[in-house]
Amino acid sequence: MQAVSDNKLAISLARCGGLSFIYGAQTIDSQAEMIRKVKKFKSGFVVCDSYLSPEHTLNEILRLKEDTGHTTIAVTSNGKSDGILTGLITSRDYRISRDPLDKKVCDIMTPFESLITGRDGISLNEANDLIWANKLNCLPIVNEKTAAGPYGVP
Repeated sequence: MQAVSDNKLAISLARCGGLSFIYGAQTIDSQAEMIRKVKKFKSGFVVCDSYLSPEHTLNEILRLKEDTGHTTIAVTSNGKSDGILTGLITSRDYRISRDPLDKKVCDIMTPFESLITGRDGISLNEANDLIWANKLNCLPIVNEKTAAGPYGVP
């Protein structure tokens, strides 16, 4: 167990949706260093698995957020992964205390035309540069089949 429960295994398991336990029979400093390495690791591109259509409602946003824990949700033409990206919903796009639960996603989402996107094939460094330069929380990566507007920016 000691030989496999290190920061490399923790990162590999986390990338697959799992978790790892740091072996306890080592110094606290060694444990802290392993945890530091895991927490500093940038995993790179994440495949979206939360979708809604423009016709869904705020109530469905809240339900999906509760089920997945995701605060950013892709809005596609059909509410599925094979749809055209038409916008994004983040927790900054609505106010639970002020917006009715039956309010349509299309009325509160950030539309595709206002999104900063990356082109399919962009490198991780280029994507991180776009995120940093534009102070983004996420950068949708699109191609000519998934973009609702012009094929990517930059």
